Amino acid sequence: MSQRRTLSWKTVMLDAKALALGGLAGAILVACYEFAEARFAQKQLGALLVSPVAQAEFALGFAIGAAIVILLIAVPIWLLLARYGLDSWFAAAVLGFGATMAYWIIHNQTGDLPGHSLIELARTGLPLAICGSIAGIVTWRVRRPTLGSP
Repeated sequence: MSQRRTLSWKTVMLDAKALALGGLAGAILVACYEFAEARFAQKQLGALLVSPVAQAEFALGFAIGAAIVILLIAVPIWLLLARYGLDSWFAAAVLGFGATMAYWIIHNQTGDLPGHSLIELARTGLPLAICGSIAGIVTWRVRRPTLGSP
């Protein structure tokens, strides 16, 4: 369960470190996924217009920006969960998954595109939301061992 913490520079810095590492872990996972997906497509098609490394680099840059926005969404929700003692690894994973999927759906709205549905959009964002879920667990784990320290 959650413990009450006093607000000090040490706790703020530990929280900032956990958020930064969690966001970076999610961004790196997204870049690795994009690289693997591009390599698979390259094997299937033979040649691509953009190399897998260039696609992974772009995905990393985009994912870092997305991680900042996702953290802005997730942190207030996490603070509310922590207030009621619901701050577990499972809650962190669900919050990371949900916030990433919400960002993906909002960012890629398909209202203007005929033939696209919300289910298709959610299906394409599923691997990225799984990366967000792992990033949530990383954030929780980095911060977890220091909860009892002053």
